[in-house]
Amino acid sequence: MMGKVISISGLDGAGKSTQLELLKKKLSQMGINCIGLQFEAEDYGERAKQKITELKKYDVIFTRLCIDWKNRFPLMHDFVYTEAIQNSENAMAVTSVFAGGCLQVYHECLKPLLSEGIHLVVDRYWYDDIVYRGFWVEEATVRLLYSSIPAPDLAIFLHTPPSMSYERNQQRVDGKSPLMRDIQNVQIISEKFHELARKENMYIVDGAQEMEEKHNIIFNKVFPLLYDDLKGTGSL
Repeated sequence: MMGKVISISGLDGAGKSTQLELLKKKLSQMGINCIGLQFEAEDYGERAKQKITELKKYDVIFTRLCIDWKNRFPLMHDFVYTEAIQNSENAMAVTSVFAGGCLQVYHECLKPLLSEGIHLVVDRYWYDDIVYRGFWVEEATVRLLYSSIPAPDLAIFLHTPPSMSYERNQQRVDGKSPLMRDIQNVQIISEKFHELARKENMYIVDGAQEMEEKHNIIFNKVFPLLYDDLKGTGSL
């Protein structure tokens, strides 16, 4: 039995991390063994195998597709987030670097966990790179870079009004994408997310709703997908 991949996407500042934390808390309260973690650049080869062995006891892992650039490779983090570098001239290099890290995480860490029947809830997926890197790079090129990573079993798009996302990003101290510093760019990215949501049949959640209401909607969409598998393992 393969594990399921559930992804949540949206603009920076949409509230994805908050909703994922609420979902993890809810599942844990139900007796489902959950953990949240982000894989590191060193998690490959024997170290990856050891880490996977340690994680087999969990039913659901909340994680990210990308490497922890900031803490492990600060220069690479700056390369991705520095405005002077992240532009149309360097877009293909930035996209390739980012995709390379994501492919390492998927094939070395996530795919083996899925093969063990462990479910993954992912904060952003390669769908998000279609939107953000696709601001400069052709969508077909981004899809080609990620062609060895399958589509998620459930993709959720947390739609937040561009103006709300823009305001939230102005208050962030770190991790600001250069694209999010211009309200017109934020509006374009929002439109791209909607186009992608229609194309990939993503489940759209209105991000302007109250936090608890959004949580209930997301939980009621996610839980039925996991229920049969978790019941079979005795977790429920």
